[in-house]
Amino acid sequence: MARLLSMAIAVVVGSAVLRCTPSFVSGPQLRGEAAWAAAAGAAAVASMPDSAEAFVYNGKEYFDITFGISPFAWAFAGFS
Repeated sequence: MARLLSMAIAVVVGSAVLRCTPSFVSGPQLRGEAAWAAAAGAAAVASMPDSAEAFVYNGKEYFDITFGISPFAWAFAGFS
């Protein structure tokens, strides 16, 4: 009984702590030229292409069409 009571108290305290913490803290509010510069930098970073994620095996280049995830996980995700 004491173990159940202590677990209940721990759950109540944990949920109270999670409820009282801020979930999102915004950054500094930019205005004018600083905002345009930040937006341009973010757009430049977002538009840079990534690598093709290809690998070479026995001198031939292959592309990973499953993105490194096992086929079982793809099948499970398809049916969920």
